[in-house]
Amino acid sequence: MKKMTVGILLLSFGFYGVSFAATPDEVKEAHFKAMKAIKDKQREARKTENTTARAGEKQAPGFWEKEGERSGLGGSGSRAGQFIKNLNPVPFFKEQSQRYEERKAGTAK
Repeated sequence: MKKMTVGILLLSFGFYGVSFAATPDEVKEAHFKAMKAIKDKQREARKTENTTARAGEKQAPGFWEKEGERSGLGGSGSRAGQFIKNLNPVPFFKEQSQRYEERKAGTAK
């Protein structure tokens, strides 16, 4: 009787342990959820990094100019912006008037 009771207890504990063990599908689901949490965290970090990089920080200064020189396409861009900037005569006349004032102040002494 004692052996039978011990056997029944061991058998019941064995079923108890098996009944609460995770099935392969549950293990797979748990792993999937863990990986999803990690990937979501990485996506958020990448997103905040990208927004801060776009907000204020530039890439290396002159990156595209250096890249163009390296690839053999340096100086091949249109210079429309520089042309339009040169059309404005105001800086030229300001500089001329400053030089005139300097010469005038130099001779008045």
